[in-house]
Amino acid sequence: MPFELKLSDIVKAVSGELLPANGPDETVVGFETDSRKKFERELFIPLKGENHDAHDFINGAIQNGAKFILTHKQLAPVTGVSFILVDDTLKALQNLASYWRHQNSYKVIAITGSNGKTTSKEYAASLIRRHKSVTASVGSFNNHWGVPFTILNSNKNDDVLILEMGMNHSGELTDLSNIGQQDVAVVTTVGLAHVGEVGSIEEVAKAKQEIYNASPNAIHIFNKDNEHTQAMIKSSNSETHLTFSNVDTSADVCLQVSSLTEAGMLIKGKISGFEGEAIVPIIGDHNVSNVMVAACVALTVDIDPAKIWESLPFVKGAWGRCDLFQIEKGSHVLFDAYNSNPQSVNALHKNVQSMQVKGKKVLVFADMLEMGEHSYELHKQVFESLSGAYEVVWYIGEHKEIASKLLNIDDTKYFYSQKFNSDIAIEVYKQFEADDLIIFKGSRGYELEQILQKWGHSYHKIN
Repeated sequence: MPFELKLSDIVKAVSGELLPANGPDETVVGFETDSRKKFERELFIPLKGENHDAHDFINGAIQNGAKFILTHKQLAPVTGVSFILVDDTLKALQNLASYWRHQNSYKVIAITGSNGKTTSKEYAASLIRRHKSVTASVGSFNNHWGVPFTILNSNKNDDVLILEMGMNHSGELTDLSNIGQQDVAVVTTVGLAHVGEVGSIEEVAKAKQEIYNASPNAIHIFNKDNEHTQAMIKSSNSETHLTFSNVDTSADVCLQVSSLTEAGMLIKGKISGFEGEAIVPIIGDHNVSNVMVAACVALTVDIDPAKIWESLPFVKGAWGRCDLFQIEKGSHVLFDAYNSNPQSVNALHKNVQSMQVKGKKVLVFADMLEMGEHSYELHKQVFESLSGAYEVVWYIGEHKEIASKLLNIDDTKYFYSQKFNSDIAIEVYKQFEADDLIIFKGSRGYELEQILQKWGHSYHKIN
């Protein structure tokens, strides 16, 4: 169950003022940010966003049974309702999460990275759950709201809490680390994601390294295959660290993909000196890095290497990351459209080219968002790498001129739209035959799942 605290403990945690001051010291169980939900003993936390301030809905929360209200606005007394007055409800949320984190003895894992943080988090959680009680971030709850939400939803009897931490500006990972106070920290990799916000890949690396700098007493897990994360090993302020690598056999975890099919990949290598192999139901050999992160995390929570090997066939990823479907015509769909950047596009493309497909290879590609001033050039480079590799291409985005030039060539059947177009979705569907492989890749903002939904119920998930 989520947090359970006395009202007086919450007031102390958030440095607030209880109104009325002489009210009963009741027990609060859990929290809610949606005033439309039915309340029992939850604390209503009204947060102020860019477009709305949930303080405007406090009366609605009270009508739905809320008896405990966190607020940074002075409000008129309401019989039977306890208000906790604070300077800022977001800061109070973060302080309450930090307080709850320290009331529990679970080990806290913090994962960040330009690519793979959500996937690594999902793999680690599914692996560890076979042996221990785990709470992990839901979806991509990884920002200044999502991290405290995850902490407050953790259970007192958990063995492990896995936090995903994201960033799009310098200083953010320091702030999130101060909330989470992690026992284990890992940067999956450093790439061009968010380069538009911070200016250069060197600045991205500095921002990612904050998760290590802010947790000197934690176990640091390092990727030895990325030049930026490898450089972080030398400057680590931790006495304990683990490493993973696809090629360096001296790493604590070293795994390679032996073979790749539409059903998964055969992984071989060693985990903490223990050699083994396992068939992992995941598409794309670039995901071996995320599997290695999960294995390292499992080692830090005292799971035996042999048991890690036994558990690898049961790892699962998050929605939208290399999901495999089959449509009515017999074609397979590889749906990797939760997020997108040059590294993930190239990795997926490389894997698709190595796969043996009886039918056509079809690409549905949408723009990579958050590339800033580098967007044009990065898309041009990606289009060049994709050129001529697919028999059918549907491009969705803002770079029509360069995409048409580089993707609409040779024998490729080419479709274009600036955004989702239901008519084109139908036309593309008509191109499919049994044994075709259809690849979806694009940023979450394009909601490429609309295309699958337009195809109706003629598909089902395989992995």
